[in-house]
Amino acid sequence: MKILQVVRRYGPVGGMERYVWETARELVKLGHQVQVICEQNLAEPNSDIAVHELGRMHYRPRWLYYWRFSRRVDAWLKANPQPGWLIHSNERVGVHDVTTFHGPPFASVRDKPWWKKISIRV
Repeated sequence: MKILQVVRRYGPVGGMERYVWETARELVKLGHQVQVICEQNLAEPNSDIAVHELGRMHYRPRWLYYWRFSRRVDAWLKANPQPGWLIHSNERVGVHDVTTFHGPPFASVRDKPWWKKISIRV
């Protein structure tokens, strides 16, 4: 199987980042082809996994950052078509075949100020 992982930071540096890094390595051991699209590669070079770094962006405001990352992934995929590849997104992007949520898919607005209750992140 050909699997393209999408994650902002790739490598053994955090919860989700480590999950994607370890999953990619194990998939290669099982004989799958793996590529990664990320903003920042923090992993040691691995000749079995092609990592495509998009470059770092500003993080604030967060909602705009997520939108920009999604647009950059979409643009990369249009410029570098990957026919036959399963796109596994670990981020909030519009182009994917499979998405993994690393946390609750909803937010609680109980006991929040009114301006937090109308946030587009909720």
